[in-house]
Amino acid sequence: MKKEFLIMMTLALSYSTPIFSTEIPGKPTVVSAEAANASSKSAEVRALEMLKNIVLDNSAFMRIHTTPYGDRKDNSYFERQTDQHPRSTVLACSDSRFHEGAIDLTPFGDDFVVRNIGNQFGTSQGSTEYGVGGTEAPLLIIIGHDKCGAVTAATLGLKGLPEGALRTELELVRKSLELEGEGGDFQAHPHLTPEQELEVQKNIIKNIHAQVRLAYEKFADRIKAKKLMIVGALYDFLAECPAPL
Repeated sequence: MKKEFLIMMTLALSYSTPIFSTEIPGKPTVVSAEAANASSKSAEVRALEMLKNIVLDNSAFMRIHTTPYGDRKDNSYFERQTDQHPRSTVLACSDSRFHEGAIDLTPFGDDFVVRNIGNQFGTSQGSTEYGVGGTEAPLLIIIGHDKCGAVTAATLGLKGLPEGALRTELELVRKSLELEGEGGDFQAHPHLTPEQELEVQKNIIKNIHAQVRLAYEKFADRIKAKKLMIVGALYDFLAECPAPL
């Protein structure tokens, strides 16, 4: 089956490791996230380097959107920032491997973005409600992804994970997956067997469906009034999804 962005189908998108563009004239070359993490430098030094990159990228963004073209400047981005009228509310996982720019080449002003681990409707219900009702965005898209750490942890178990905000959010993921109790031992970076890999992948898709159902229940009136469409999607950056959603 062709991998495209379709309603309730697999979302297969390209993925590249550099986190900053190096093609802007006069902009220093920067490193990828993987290279930064692999460095032997201290966390403080790496953090300062990444902060410098962020500042440089913001400066580059400003230059791009104020660059003269003949007798005018491209200030359209700044002119649109007095108010927001997004076309969609995006509820996605916080994972750094997913960014809305991969599904919308011009996301500025288009997407009201809500993110949390495991793309849980319940964790950020208030923010999602504002995106749907407060901004009147006609589309709510809930996006899960391959190798989701939250779904992996929830699938394997939370035994030994201390009480706190992280456990609370992961318990919500387990509830979405209809898993009882706390399961096995919590593992921050587990090495999965092939059987566990398959179980996690199935649960990633199951979780997307669960969040769509929760959102449908909450916004049933808007859906019936044809004011809202809800779509579930998988960000399949490894192109390994075994079947459509």
